[in-house]
Amino acid sequence: MKNKNKLFLSLVLALATLVLSVSPASDLLTIATAAEITEDMELDENGFAFLPNEDGESYSVTGYAGPVITTLNIPSSFNDKPVTKISDYAFDFSCTFTKVVIPNSITYIGNGAFGYCEDVTSITIPDSVEYIGKSAFALCTKINTIVLPKNLKVIEKSTFAECYSLVRVTLPQNLERIESMAFFNTGLYTLNIPDSVYYIAGDAFEYTALQNKDRDSSGVAYIGKTLMDANPSTIPQSYIVRKGTTQICYGAFTNCRNLVSLTLPKSIRIIENGAFYNCENLSMIFYEGSLEEFYQIDFTNNEEYLRDTVVIVESSIDQKPTKAYVKKVSNVADGVQISWNPVKNTDFYAVWRRGTGTSEWEIIGITDQTTVVDTSAGHRQYWRYSVQPVNGAGFADFDYNGKYLKYIETPQMLGISNATNGIYTKWSSVKGASGYRVYRRGAGETTWTYLTTVKTPYYTDKSVKNNDGEYYRYTVRAVVDGVYSGYEDGIYIKRLSNPTIQNATNKSNGVTITWNPVKGTTGYYIYRKTANSNWVCIGSAGGTYNTTFTDTTAVKGTTYTYTVRAVYGKTLSYFNDGKTIKHQ
Repeated sequence: MKNKNKLFLSLVLALATLVLSVSPASDLLTIATAAEITEDMELDENGFAFLPNEDGESYSVTGYAGPVITTLNIPSSFNDKPVTKISDYAFDFSCTFTKVVIPNSITYIGNGAFGYCEDVTSITIPDSVEYIGKSAFALCTKINTIVLPKNLKVIEKSTFAECYSLVRVTLPQNLERIESMAFFNTGLYTLNIPDSVYYIAGDAFEYTALQNKDRDSSGVAYIGKTLMDANPSTIPQSYIVRKGTTQICYGAFTNCRNLVSLTLPKSIRIIENGAFYNCENLSMIFYEGSLEEFYQIDFTNNEEYLRDTVVIVESSIDQKPTKAYVKKVSNVADGVQISWNPVKNTDFYAVWRRGTGTSEWEIIGITDQTTVVDTSAGHRQYWRYSVQPVNGAGFADFDYNGKYLKYIETPQMLGISNATNGIYTKWSSVKGASGYRVYRRGAGETTWTYLTTVKTPYYTDKSVKNNDGEYYRYTVRAVVDGVYSGYEDGIYIKRLSNPTIQNATNKSNGVTITWNPVKGTTGYYIYRKTANSNWVCIGSAGGTYNTTFTDTTAVKGTTYTYTVRAVYGKTLSYFNDGKTIKHQ
């Protein structure tokens, strides 16, 4: 057994009184007005403006002064020399084009280069780009998907701030930093963050679904390897920071007065300013590495709050505690939960585990509670757990039997939406799963109701098809090798059925459509298409019973198909095929 009689943690630091040095809140970078075409710039035949770079061998594109276009194809060369940069604010507030194609000659995109291009829906960024400036795409409110170039190391401040429609982002595998407000107020609800990312600003994903998506049972939120913040009302007295964490954000544990001890993994690289502000009872920090490694951490002005006195435990007890026995191990949403009965005269408990095929035990955490969650257990592996009480007199005798369990990864709920025939949910696949057990609970209900078991990572609950205006929450457990996984708290939605268009009528001022009201909605979105186009939203109607809309933009002689979706906040119904009419 590794370090049975000596705690693996090489450092326990007592905290001095914490005083936070408050820095000004980050603000969205102000975007300059659109770049002007000046006399020192050169124009090509299409209206693009250029300035030579300092090397004299390449150009920067600085703006566009040509005719109205829908696709902005930035040239790759000018005067037989490559165009390698897009200047600061080159195309900001340029709202005529909807598509941007950047050539693979470009390596640099300047600050605010496409800021407030609110009509742009598609941007192609080649892998040649190595730098994207602050607010480069801020307020491009119609962008849905972005694939970032493979050589990008840093996502700068406010790069995609206020891109409300942005829901899918592919990050490069070598990305290192995500700066302040980079994805502020976007539509992101899921994001695969590479292991290379060691720094994420605390407000990088503010006002997105990601901000609270990965919040563990102690109320501590993570994004990737960054600990974002802790909930003071749910933080336990002893908390173990997730293994692999590299950063603790600015003010992360602010006002966590219940917190007494904290365990830091060896992976920690950055502890930002005021991380422990007003944690008046925090008296011990346990660190997994050496003292030398601890002082290599970037404390960012936290040094004054920490004292380097090594204390294992402060206790007047002269007799070590009695042996403890694990009472229960179970799969939960975050990992494997281990529980045991309290032991008298114990200051804290060391929690140990060993995997299948090894006789070596490893310590996974310290706590003064009688239950912890092992968040690092491997999927479809057997793990055996034991607990060892500790006080000032030493460690209790060790229980080598412990209790074991096969850990089954918990499916992650990925999305929920209204469908024509009910509510559609989807979740992540779990390797080796023979099925998924689907559960539901309604508003005000505290217990889950089992619905069915499916083999696919998605399901449509048809039993709520006609229950307009009702809220439902769904969750799933995977079944692997006959063992159930844990389950998440789930995701919820308000049921809204499809409005049905009853009439489409030609009027002197356009086409008037009417539809049936949908219970629980606050309004409707109206869509139109022709035989050669996709659905386009052309207007809205407020209120449950405002079920008439006149399309005054309809062109005589053109055949249109109309459909309607009910809306409540950000929740939409699906839609029917609609009604077709030729305006005349």
